[in-house]
Formats: sequence, structure tokens, C-alpha cells
Amino acid sequence: MGKMYFKVPKRYGDNPHQACCLYVPVDVDFQTVGSATEEKSGKQGLSMTNTRDIDRACRILKYMREVPACAVMKHLNPAGVARYTKHNPRRVAECFRDAWDGDPVAAFGSAVVFTKPVDKETAGLIQDGSHYVEVVAAPDFEEGVMGIFESARVDGGKKKVNPSMRVVTFQNLDKLPRYQGDPVNHMEIVTNDDGSLFIQEPYLTMIRSPDDTEVVTKRVPTEAEYDDMLSAWYVTQGLRSNGVALWRDGQLLAGGTGQQERVRSIRYAVDLVKEKGHSTEGSVLGSDGYIPMRDNIDKCAENDIKAIIEPGESMADKIVISACDENDIAMVFTKERCFSHH
Repeated sequence: MGKMYFKVPKRYGDNPHQACCLYVPVDVDFQTVGSATEEKSGKQGLSMTNTRDIDRACRILKYMREVPACAVMKHLNPAGVARYTKHNPRRVAECFRDAWDGDPVAAFGSAVVFTKPVDKETAGLIQDGSHYVEVVAAPDFEEGVMGIFESARVDGGKKKVNPSMRVVTFQNLDKLPRYQGDPVNHMEIVTNDDGSLFIQEPYLTMIRSPDDTEVVTKRVPTEAEYDDMLSAWYVTQGLRSNGVALWRDGQLLAGGTGQQERVRSIRYAVDLVKEKGHSTEGSVLGSDGYIPMRDNIDKCAENDIKAIIEPGESMADKIVISACDENDIAMVFTKERCFSHH
């Protein structure tokens, strides 16, 4: 493909019996995951999945890079995401706390990735003995943080916390392309079992602001709902299709991911929120594909979901919009799909 690469051995691929190396292009303007530095190697360094979790987190967090934000990743999908907003100005530690709460069961053994340097407050929370973390990755770590990662103990000093945790620094989150028209320095490659390849352009969205969406319901979203819908849209891009994101006040309440039916993704996300004893009231829904049937809207209405962002342009749009109007749900169309089959 016309580039020179250097080889970075990885602990293993998807499974321990699969050998794996990362190939990093030599002559490019910048690297993020490719140039990441292991500050603490844990048990024999990063696996391919650890590295890809960091990459998948960066694909979401690049849309939040101006503010404190955290993504808790498991098997290349976000178990939780939380960010600073003007309505809820979270500190870095609070972003971690709320991201972990997105799905604390799935977060067990996760990769935790930040947009901003990790401070001692955040490190202390990660190492309080109630969070099993495999990887922490951030642009930097405050002085004293590595000591917390190395020495934290519980049970009266008998048990070391996260002794195998890998700690990674990465750079250039601010240079990753986000929107259509941004310069890119790579193509995405998918390999078939016979060795043939697909090469496609990377996904970049057209949606920069509410002005890039179309309101299709009688009720126009509020400013706070617009803010939440944009974040939900950016997070939905990071979910395996069919994917939906339930988002409220700067926090991923739950993601419904990898379901063949969209309504099942919605049900899964709603049920996950309720399992934690929480409510979906006032939340917004992001959907990576168009909503094909009224039953999707009925499920949202039953659970007090107040606004929806989705591609639209379905044969059932009129039925879906009418159902939203009946239930005072605001809906906007992006007129673009954001499927991901990672």
C-alpha cells in the first residue's frame, strides 16, 4: 500500500494462541495508538484487544477532546462514557465514576481511556479496590499517579490492587479526523478468510452541530437535549451495529449493541438501566440506523425517552414521526448512517 512500517510485537491477538504484531507506518504526520507508550507493562504488555480498545475509545473521545471525558471499553464497545458539559461540569475523576457506572458488570477487566491527564484523585478512585481495570490510557499522568498505580493495597495492606494493570500514554487525540472533509492519512482494511481484502475510507460524520440535523417532529429539542443528542450520536458511532445509545446529562446510561433487531437493542439498553435501579426519564436515544417501525418509538415512550437522533429516510418515517408526535418526543434526522461492524 505504498508505505513503510515498523513492527511492534503484541502479547497475543484475539486469543492467547494467536501470535500478533502491530504494524505502524513510518512516514506519517502523526500517530495516536501507534505511538502509544507503555508506562507500566503489567503482565507482559498490551494484547491486540487492549490496543484496539484504546483505539475504539479514541474514535469516540475525539469528539469530546476539548473537555474532560472518559470511556470504559470492553471488547471494543463502550461499557460507559461520561464527559464534562456546561450543565454538569465533571472533573476527570467524576467522568471515570460516571463512565464506570454505565455498566459496572461489563466494566470488569476493562480499558479506561481519558481525554485529559489523570490526576491523583482519579488514580485513587481507580485503585480503591472496587474497580478491576486491565488498562488505563491517557495523554499524561500527574506526578504521583504512577506511585498510586504501583502501590495501592486493600485488606489492611494484604492485597495489591490491579497488579497487572497496564498504563499507557498516547498523543495527538486533537489531530484525529472527525468530520467529512477533514484530512485523513489512512484507509481501513478488512481481511477475508481467504486473504482477500476490503479497503474502505474511514468513517467521518457530517454532523458538527444541531444545524446539520433536521427536526422532523412538532416539538423542537431543547438546547440541553440537542447537546445530549450530539454526544449520543458520537457514541453510537462506536457501538457495534445494530447500536443505540441512551444518553443523559453527559453520561451514557447504557448502550444496546450488536443486535440483529433495532428494537432489541433499545430493549437491552433500557433493561440495563433498570437493572441498576436507575431511570431513563429525560434521556435521549441515538440510533446508528433508521428506526424502521413504530414499536421502537413505543418502547421509548414507555420509558420516558424524550428525544431521538437517527438517520431517517426509512419507508416508515411518517409512521415513526407520527408516533413521536403522539408522545411529545422530539426527533431529528442526520440523513447519514453510522453502522460499525467491528
